[in-house]
Amino acid sequence: MALTRMEEGARAVFSIVNEVCLAGTGTAAECLPPLLRDTAKSRAAALKDIRKPRAQEARSEPVASGELGCKLRAPSVHYLTTGFLREVESAGFSRDSTIHEVEPEIIRFKGARLVCPRDGNVGCAFVDTLEGSDDAGPATMMLSYTWGYTVGEIVDTLAHYCERRGLDPRRTYVWMCCLCINQSRVQEKLRRGKTVSFDTFSEEFGSRVTSIGHVLALMGTWERPQYITRAWCIYELFVAISTGCKLDIILPPGQVTGFLNSLIQGDGLLCSVWDALEAIDVRNAKASIPSDLENILRQVEAGPGMSNLNQTVRNKLKTWFADAAEDALQQLQETQRRQQCKYVCQRIVQGVIRVAQMMAELGEEARGKRLALAWYKRMVQTGCSDQPKAAAILARIGYVSMLQCEAVSAHAYFEQAYAIRQATDTMNSGEGAELQHWRGWLTAMHGDLPEALAKLQDADRIARQQKLSDLKRCCILSKVSLVQLALGRRQAAWEGMEECRELLPPATKTSLLCPAISKVMIAYVLAKFGELDEAMRWACQAKQTSGNIGASDLQFGAYCYAVMGYIHAERGDLD
Repeated sequence: MALTRMEEGARAVFSIVNEVCLAGTGTAAECLPPLLRDTAKSRAAALKDIRKPRAQEARSEPVASGELGCKLRAPSVHYLTTGFLREVESAGFSRDSTIHEVEPEIIRFKGARLVCPRDGNVGCAFVDTLEGSDDAGPATMMLSYTWGYTVGEIVDTLAHYCERRGLDPRRTYVWMCCLCINQSRVQEKLRRGKTVSFDTFSEEFGSRVTSIGHVLALMGTWERPQYITRAWCIYELFVAISTGCKLDIILPPGQVTGFLNSLIQGDGLLCSVWDALEAIDVRNAKASIPSDLENILRQVEAGPGMSNLNQTVRNKLKTWFADAAEDALQQLQETQRRQQCKYVCQRIVQGVIRVAQMMAELGEEARGKRLALAWYKRMVQTGCSDQPKAAAILARIGYVSMLQCEAVSAHAYFEQAYAIRQATDTMNSGEGAELQHWRGWLTAMHGDLPEALAKLQDADRIARQQKLSDLKRCCILSKVSLVQLALGRRQAAWEGMEECRELLPPATKTSLLCPAISKVMIAYVLAKFGELDEAMRWACQAKQTSGNIGASDLQFGAYCYAVMGYIHAERGDLD
């Protein structure tokens, strides 16, 4: 980030004073103007007087929790938002400076000439330079973050966290590696060509997580979360989850507004971030030290396994994302209620539907249904229940009801949505194709196969006309193929299934429920035609997705196991 001339000058002066302070005396001091010369000399003298560098001063007796030298000593949120910010700005940096940028001249320098109370050598951790319980104490939580975050992002988020939860910032102590680990020692080892071993760091991190018992994972910007690209962050998050400690995933306060705006505008960012969370893979992450990534991968393979770690982190972050989206919707609803808005913003309905879909993909269909019902009631109260967006919400409620085996309720919601679409002439739309698709499948479940086929084929016609995605078309065609097979139209069923396979290769990675259902249906049709090995491959793909989204114990999970059982039976494997 570009600096003003004043900032550049201040930084240059600060750097000179630092060098003189470290030197204490000599020709460097004489080159300074009188005022700065006196400042440098007095600071150097003060540093020597405050804590003289004598190894015997290191404490040998046990250190009380939170006292100088305690490994769990941490700065308070109060200090970070006041004293730390002042030091950063006084040194010519700003709130927009990153931790990487301020570490050498602010963090490391502050304790460079002080004796470390932990090992008795010169150079101590930043936190061991702080005095008084208002500024430092026993850690109450640990921050998981990256050094690429700005100082302002970190302190503002922590202050906002305290404010929202009614915590006293003077007694909320946050352990941060940059401030609580002795950076002088880290640099000394780097100069000697050594690094802290991964096993040592991992063990110490795990013990701190367990001892503190509360981790804050700071995402940064929600639309481009830098956090999920860093190997250490992914690993730290996994450790926090696996140890069972309290875990809060947090955003800078300004990001909440942007999140809400994206919900309202339906600009596609929500979907892209959701997809990014689904694609998290520690093998693709980055680390400042390449060997760290190698060590992380080695330990993961030897411990929980790559797949387990990735899926655990994905599910946690996706749950957080859905929670954050729901919170944003609730804030909007409260705002509308206070302002006595007459109509529900039509644009927000798509956000409601998307959040309800997220919840369904997480195996929380009932929760998504409650959200959609609450917004539909709001539409009824404000006289908007005859609008196309109301039909979209009703269709979503009906779909979840169908998944919950509530056929009567599902039928009622679908028909109410269909009536609105007919009255507003909006059936020939993407949402209309989806509604007709679900109506057709519910009809098939009731046993009226000819009527079901007619509705499903109409849904495919609309989907083609509206140029819907291959995934969405495959969802429809797989059901068309299955109904054709049940009607004895084997050739039509095979042709439909072949088209599905072209649209949705078995290795296609997706956490969406509908394409996963298509896979298990393709597996069943293939099995009926004797293609048992290929059928099992598709069924295994569907089963993997059911586990990924937590649907193994739901109706869809039962479908997967039933089809796999049928394939085993056809193979003669009755065990």
